[in-house]
Amino acid sequence: VWRKRFYTGVGEFTTDILKKLNVDKAFIATNAVGKDGKLSTPDPLQAEVKKRMLETGTRKYLLADGSKFDTVSLVNFADVKDFDCVITDGSVPDPALKKIKENGTEIITA
Repeated sequence: VWRKRFYTGVGEFTTDILKKLNVDKAFIATNAVGKDGKLSTPDPLQAEVKKRMLETGTRKYLLADGSKFDTVSLVNFADVKDFDCVITDGSVPDPALKKIKENGTEIITA
């Protein structure tokens, strides 16, 4: 399935292709980072693609600006702990930053 508005592929065809890939670096964005560290998105098919991308990457980077933290969306797909690095802006709430650091996850602030 092609999501025209977002220029992304989702569904079985996309996840089957991702199963065959091995990538050095996987950059994955999220719609929400809950206070418990769970990542979520409103689209179940997109959640499956994100899960598969996590499996293909040797090093995993989470992309999330400060507005995504302390929020939730419909479908959980991962945890912040699943990532090697979080790339964000300077507006992440301090408690969330503290949790990320406690997990030993690298933080890059752009």
